[in-house]
Amino acid sequence: MTSAKVNYSFDEKYLSVTQVLVTNNLGRAIEHKEIVALDGFVGEATDFDGIADGASGYINVYDQREVGTTQINITDTFVVGCNVFFVPGGSSAAGTLRAGYIATGFPIGICTAVSPAVSIYFKPFAQKTNGIRQTVVEVTTDAATAHLGVAGIPVGAQILDTSVICKATVSSGTLTLEQAGGTDIVVTGCATANAVVRATTFAADTVVGAGGLYILGSGSTVRGVMTITWR
Repeated sequence: MTSAKVNYSFDEKYLSVTQVLVTNNLGRAIEHKEIVALDGFVGEATDFDGIADGASGYINVYDQREVGTTQINITDTFVVGCNVFFVPGGSSAAGTLRAGYIATGFPIGICTAVSPAVSIYFKPFAQKTNGIRQTVVEVTTDAATAHLGVAGIPVGAQILDTSVICKATVSSGTLTLEQAGGTDIVVTGCATANAVVRATTFAADTVVGAGGLYILGSGSTVRGVMTITWR
């Protein structure tokens, strides 16, 4: 047997685990399988006895699955394909899943099945912990006739900002970042060659939906480079 005199305080942590340890600061006990948002993560409590107030416990953050729950606002109209938002609870009640954009909540998945006023199934979004990113898309063809798809921005990402470098002068020209269904997220001017224009007004819901994102030009000759900031 060989003895190591020094181990250099070696430690190893796995980054691909599906459960994370969180601390319950809600002011009440968390029940087994209750969906919660704690310490920057969202998932259901996996400890059979739940998580006592002030104690630590595990929640499941695995995204390659479908989750069914009755922890919903039963007056909302959930439809398959809608973004599911989570409004955190507090000391008196559990949080609730909501159908679509809610100013006090945040997106956690896409609805996959509905039992009206009873329960839903949803596919969780991957938990993003690696900060802010940017995607650059150059419009070099007619984006008015055929909308230009945006690659590399995942479903569930939140759009934070856009700017456009105009490459041609087109009266009242614009480039619009939109959801696959045609709902505008933001319209950015693109009317004067070499001008740089930053978006000023966004839609309320800037979360990327199931069909991804597209760029629409206001005319066939609008040309520009759009930088999309997201997380």
